[in-house]
Amino acid sequence: MESLLSGMLSKMGDKGIEKIAQSAGLDSETAKKILSQAGPLLTSKMADNVKSTEGLSSLDSALKDHDESIFDHIDDLVNPDIDTKGAGILGHILGSKTDDIVTAMADGNNTDTSSTKKILEMAAPLILGQLGSTKNTGGLDASSIFDILQDEKKKIESSEDNILLNLGKKFLDKDGDGSVVDDVMDIAKRFLK
Repeated sequence: MESLLSGMLSKMGDKGIEKIAQSAGLDSETAKKILSQAGPLLTSKMADNVKSTEGLSSLDSALKDHDESIFDHIDDLVNPDIDTKGAGILGHILGSKTDDIVTAMADGNNTDTSSTKKILEMAAPLILGQLGSTKNTGGLDASSIFDILQDEKKKIESSEDNILLNLGKKFLDKDGDGSVVDDVMDIAKRFLK
């Protein structure tokens, strides 16, 4: 099964990435790089969030409203006059660390925080759309979604092509709380530059 990130990028295609880049005021290559970092980051945090019964139930409920149809509406996603709930979704996934992570990613990619946050806000509903598509296609229940996210997180943390490992696997989850996401800010400042 393809990863959530590869499925998302494949469904977006070059034209979708270009639209997101233009909306954020960045070139396509930089936008794709940030999207490629956002995928593993958001997936890992969702995997952490669903470890609680409440978190899993909340995500399972949210997936009823998110499916692959979002990929047919990239124009809506990049339209500032249409609220696609990206900011809310991003905040729900990353919580209080959102601004710190945005700042670290912006510093690491030599972009401003506004553009970086805009891309992350567009990536969040796309990742949910890809996960919702996976759920619907396979007729999966909440337990299966949990398994998919935990499996994705393991692959992300063991792959040589992901942002988390590239930041230095030995530094991941250095505070020992079971989540690598909250450590990204400190790591990114050292290794992304």
